[in-house]
Amino acid sequence: MLSIILLVLTVLSGIGPGIVSAKVPVVTQESLSESRALSALNPSSLATQPLTPDNLGPVTVAINKTSYPYHFINEQGRPDGLAVDLWRLWGDKQGIDVEFLAFGWQETLSKVSSGEVTLHAGMAQLSDREKAFAYFSPNYLIANHLYLHRDLSNITSIGQVTPFAIGVVKGSLHVDSLQNKYPALVLKLYDSRHQLYDAALKGEVRIFAGIENLSKNYVGHDKLAALFPPYRRLSYDHKRYGSVMSKNNPVLFSFIQQGLSQITPQELMKIERKWLGMNKQKGVLSLAFSALLPPYMAVSPSGKPQGLFIDIWRLWSQYSGHKVEFIADEMQGAIDKVKQHQADVHIAYPINDRPLDGLLSAWPLYKVQSRVYVSNRLPGLKKLRDLAGKRVGIFKTAPYHQEVAQQYPGLKLVYYTNHSEMINDGEAGLLDAMVSEVENMRVKLVKANLQSSFYLLDQPVFQSKISSMVSNDNEKLVEIIRDGFAHIPLTELIALEKKWLSQQRYPYFEQLKYQVKLNNTEQQWLSQNPVVKVGMVKKWPPMEFVDKQGEFSGINRDVLNLIGERAGIQFDYVAFDNWQLLYQALLDKKVDMVASAKSSEQRKAQLLFSQSYWQMPWVILHPRHIGKQSSIRYFIGKELAIVKGYQLIGRLKKDYPHITLRLVDTVEEGLMAVQQGLADGFIETIAATSELLKRESMVTLMISVVEEHDLEHSHLAIRKDWPELESIVNKGIASISEDKTQDIYERWFGIEIDTGFDKNVVMRVAAQAGFIIFIIILVIMLWNRRLQVEISRSKALKVQMNHMATHDELTGLANRVLLKEQINSSIAFHQRQQLEMAVLFIDLDGFKSVNDNYGHDVGDELLVQLAQRLLLCVRKSDTVARFGGDEFVLVLTGLHHKSEAAFIADKVIHQAQMPFTLSAATVNIGCSIGIAVYPDDGVSEPELIKIADTLMYKVKGKGKNHYSFA
Repeated sequence: MLSIILLVLTVLSGIGPGIVSAKVPVVTQESLSESRALSALNPSSLATQPLTPDNLGPVTVAINKTSYPYHFINEQGRPDGLAVDLWRLWGDKQGIDVEFLAFGWQETLSKVSSGEVTLHAGMAQLSDREKAFAYFSPNYLIANHLYLHRDLSNITSIGQVTPFAIGVVKGSLHVDSLQNKYPALVLKLYDSRHQLYDAALKGEVRIFAGIENLSKNYVGHDKLAALFPPYRRLSYDHKRYGSVMSKNNPVLFSFIQQGLSQITPQELMKIERKWLGMNKQKGVLSLAFSALLPPYMAVSPSGKPQGLFIDIWRLWSQYSGHKVEFIADEMQGAIDKVKQHQADVHIAYPINDRPLDGLLSAWPLYKVQSRVYVSNRLPGLKKLRDLAGKRVGIFKTAPYHQEVAQQYPGLKLVYYTNHSEMINDGEAGLLDAMVSEVENMRVKLVKANLQSSFYLLDQPVFQSKISSMVSNDNEKLVEIIRDGFAHIPLTELIALEKKWLSQQRYPYFEQLKYQVKLNNTEQQWLSQNPVVKVGMVKKWPPMEFVDKQGEFSGINRDVLNLIGERAGIQFDYVAFDNWQLLYQALLDKKVDMVASAKSSEQRKAQLLFSQSYWQMPWVILHPRHIGKQSSIRYFIGKELAIVKGYQLIGRLKKDYPHITLRLVDTVEEGLMAVQQGLADGFIETIAATSELLKRESMVTLMISVVEEHDLEHSHLAIRKDWPELESIVNKGIASISEDKTQDIYERWFGIEIDTGFDKNVVMRVAAQAGFIIFIIILVIMLWNRRLQVEISRSKALKVQMNHMATHDELTGLANRVLLKEQINSSIAFHQRQQLEMAVLFIDLDGFKSVNDNYGHDVGDELLVQLAQRLLLCVRKSDTVARFGGDEFVLVLTGLHHKSEAAFIADKVIHQAQMPFTLSAATVNIGCSIGIAVYPDDGVSEPELIKIADTLMYKVKGKGKNHYSFA
């Protein structure tokens, strides 16, 4: 050992400035004898002294300013990266100072080669470099890629990039690798990686060479990643990557390598996880999963991983560019593998609001619904509370098990750890009901032939969050995982959902189309205020009320459920006996928000108000004998009952001072006042009065719509000091479509208005009247039936005429009229919700030759087939229109990123290039597509169509069968 140290000192004498230097040696007899065997390397070593930290100068390490994540200069202007952390650790273990010197890439090579700097922090291993440099261990296998602009969707191999100039950094490994493997390529050289990135953003190059990741420390990283996404890159080579030094000093190399060998695998893993997020030696991300949860994750009979979550992660691998392997286990075993670093990720684990010990949530992968399965031995149950005193099975690990125990104390809960035991007990009659995730339980009941032995309750529905988990010392992997998922188009996730799950009314990924985007301020506020208290009146159906099961229900609850789901707000409901108490509680900040509030200048000084989310006319409930009263003026000089605290009270007092107002606490009190003759009428919204008509027998009463007053607009009133909540709520309201509003309306307004006559009395009188009355009734019924037939025919004809006016006769697609309406309505929606939408203008390539060669009838066949293919490329919420001739337009709504439009364009081009089997022949065509994005390219229908059309012709001029953004 001593001889090695002496030899190190020998070589150090000629290292040069900036390199490790030794002091004047003192040679002992023992050291002299031990060093003779090495004298052939450097005879002058006999004149040196032993090398120690005390006489060793600082080791200098050359780093490149932009070689992220291995070595670079960070935002604070300091050296940073994997190699920097490695050499700092080496220096700490050896007790030796390490200095980092930053240069341009070419200069780093020359400084180390000349001996001015001791080490190079990291470079790829090339044959020419191996002649001049010695590589240290550890080193890493890295993949080399060509990053393609997202518009180059037709390029799928290296051979197709020949017409383009490839951007590369001077002196980088890509220069030699590309020139040696692909000599026909034209390379465009840049001094640094950031200069190369700048050129790519400016459009100087549409393809550039790089390693596995774009530099995170580049100021335009996000924009660059959007234009050159990882799923569009082409891998062309793999190289080893590590730190080096000049070969002219082998003893120093041995000394340094010996120090590196003292770094433990755990220490190396910690550094690698910090910067790379995974074990680079292996090069594959290992994914642990539970094999017992079909259709989400399971193992096929042949042993292959399968299921929705498995396919989602395969999709992640495709779009992130990282290879993956799956490791099957049971749920807890899979979690333990991640904690013990035997696997990198647990792909899907149910979580609650409490963090898991030793784990981080990497990505909110999914939400599943759990409901109650009731044994057929107890038929006709509607609510979970109906099972009071019964034995109900539930899983110990379910995030909602405590919620069930608290809200339903009457249940005899039996806890389980697996489905088999629960189902067996259910079959044996030891359980009366089971609470479980719907899709997984459906599969297991079918497998056990018990699908007809249980039925599902509609309510309650328990939402469980499913997250991908990593160990808590691997935050870098969290970043990698999130970057990968950010690139996956929502349309692909929706397609996987439809593939694996049974038909659900509102599946998770379908709902994400309407998820609102919160800015950083709103997200930060929501994290600080996770629960919002909402005050509600106990008895005001159908707007809001406490039902028989003690749960809040009504229109306002349904609206708030949608806002909560889409904006990520958790609401806690507080009950009040009347509106006055509720309103005062809001002013006192005992609650944070109330629904169905009416704004006024006075109230705006005290509170914030959301956009209107519900509209209803005012009506008056009054005695039937006075007849229909469309004007409130009839009640001048009379008395009207109205609920205390309504904003309308002030307007009535001002506009109709001669109407006496009787203030009541509740709707029921107002009804009673009219029934007892204490008031001539009761003024309310149509929602509350229609609910009364459903519940009460009011033969002597009727309702009249008040025409003098505008529709009653319902707002959410919010405490004044929470403007962030107002902004979040408004985004949630804007996301509620007309279809959703109609669903709520139909649920709460399925009303049959009572005519005031008892049906049994009518039938007795009809029977006593005898045959003549019967004949009259029969004639009326027949006439009414014929009238209904005529009305149905008229409606059908009207629908048919409307369809003809808005749809293309040949293909059945939307025509220009409907297209214009769809774009304009979509613009209004996307403007409110701050989402992107895209207009794709498509023109067929080669269609004219089909018409010329085979005739227009065959051309029409092709257009009909193409129309069907286009419909398969988009969602139901998107629009496919025939613009005219062989031109088509797609309107893609609810986009989170432009790459989603590029993905659809790729699908369209692929579908258009597939052979068309027609009556006369099988033909091949193509298409050119121009893509305009709202709001970047235009804010009106004419602008978007014009820009998309112009871009389409630009594609045609460059060779067709492609697409282009502005």
